[in-house]
Amino acid sequence: MNIATSPVALAASVVAVATSLVFVGTMLRYRNDPTTRPLIGVAITLLVGALLHLGIVDLVPVREAVGIQVEPTALIGGVWILIAFDLPAVVSGLWFLFALQYTGRDRETSPITFAAVAILLVLLVGPNIVLAVLSAGITIPTTVFNALLGMTIVLSEALALIGVFLVLATTFRHRAFPAGQAALLTGAVGALLVLPFVATTLQVPAATPLSVATSGLLFTMAVHRYRVFETLPVASVVGREQVIDEMSDGVVMVGTDGRVRALNPEAESLLDVNQSAVSGRPLDNVVPALPQPAVIAESGPMDVDADSGRIVAVTGDEVTDDRGRRVGHLLVCRDVTARRRREHRLGVLTQLLAGATQQELTDVADIAGGVAAGDCSPERGGGRIHDTATEVATLVARVRDIETALADQNERASVCTDVTDVLSALRAPTDGDVSVPSTDTPLLVTGEPEVLQATLETLVTTAGTANERPTLGVEERSESVDINIAPFAPGAESSIADFSLQIARLAVDETEWSVQLREHSTRPELTISLPRAHGSVQRPGSGRESG
Repeated sequence: MNIATSPVALAASVVAVATSLVFVGTMLRYRNDPTTRPLIGVAITLLVGALLHLGIVDLVPVREAVGIQVEPTALIGGVWILIAFDLPAVVSGLWFLFALQYTGRDRETSPITFAAVAILLVLLVGPNIVLAVLSAGITIPTTVFNALLGMTIVLSEALALIGVFLVLATTFRHRAFPAGQAALLTGAVGALLVLPFVATTLQVPAATPLSVATSGLLFTMAVHRYRVFETLPVASVVGREQVIDEMSDGVVMVGTDGRVRALNPEAESLLDVNQSAVSGRPLDNVVPALPQPAVIAESGPMDVDADSGRIVAVTGDEVTDDRGRRVGHLLVCRDVTARRRREHRLGVLTQLLAGATQQELTDVADIAGGVAAGDCSPERGGGRIHDTATEVATLVARVRDIETALADQNERASVCTDVTDVLSALRAPTDGDVSVPSTDTPLLVTGEPEVLQATLETLVTTAGTANERPTLGVEERSESVDINIAPFAPGAESSIADFSLQIARLAVDETEWSVQLREHSTRPELTISLPRAHGSVQRPGSGRESG
């Protein structure tokens, strides 16, 4: 075989081709993973560079076929020196694109960056290719040759070094991936960055294939040893932005000048604003009810009535940079509308219970006064006091059950309740007759089962008459399931039955349930109308879905 250089240089070129082939094959296995395209370009560039060096530098037949007259080891006009400069330039551009994607800094500038790097590489490498073609027939001035190579090395090395700094900063500042992984990646690109200097210093063509082989080997080791494309800094740096965007809480970033800088979709929904419309506007114009961020950060969480009609709990934290300088405030907004309304209902329940207890204690005092005055026998008075105390104690227990059910109520999930299960559970603690339909098809309605059971128990406690026990029946309708309680006469205002009816209506407040009393009939009846569950609703604890 006619060798233009030396057996050692030829062996180095063969090793470079083999190593590059392995690198290309390794990268093709991960071609569908994020950020692999620039690195696939690096692998293909190394392979093409190794093949070109093998053919037009080491092998005489190829050199003669393309008409290369310059000596293979010549520094001025030598094709090998052009490869030694152009190969790192192309790799530097691709490495820069990989570093941008890998560290998550290309989300907004990706198309512009790709176009800019492509144009830069054409301007750098294109003249060198023309120079290589012309050098076969004419002599190129040394100054032109050096100027082109100098411009190529300065710009390409600058691109590559920026990429290296991005990877290292992400590694050590954000702890995005292992230090060994960053070392292998940096070493792989560094082996090519030093190639122009080694080539011009040693003036040995074998420097190019040796650099290619070293770079390809280190890149391959990094991909094989570490989960390079699964532990992206995108998941820990840019991924944080995605996590913020998908948070159930609203996040608002306010600058030191009090103007809104950014907010996530949930904040837009909670505050009823649009990011493009409010970005750069003062916070007090966007949410007039909101105090200054510094006040929120100092005072702690505070409730704000947003224009969307929701009650929003806002907390604030001061944001500083690496040097401790204040750059603004981060506000976290949480929708507490349902919680605050539930707390209000619980407060009203407590007030109702206190009113009922006070009324019954007044009745007890009146009975005791009647006994003392001789208007009522002690036996009868004692019996009435006992019955009154029992009713009050039962009402207190039922109200506590409702309070517990409301406190545990799920704010977000659409809960499905089987009416037959609730009525079956009512049979034991009640004195009334509970009629449970015998059907294989569940009577599914929307709402919390605990709230429904506590409400029914409260109503049944004061239902019925002295001569008739209360009965509970179910009536199916096309859009609802009605639970009928009869007889139910609330009696005089501020009576125990009247309080139980108020409590029941308060318990189902802001739900789709309705409580209707028909007291002007021969047999007063109370009806709780429950809308049927539509769509796919998860039944708590059963894991079964129904439509």
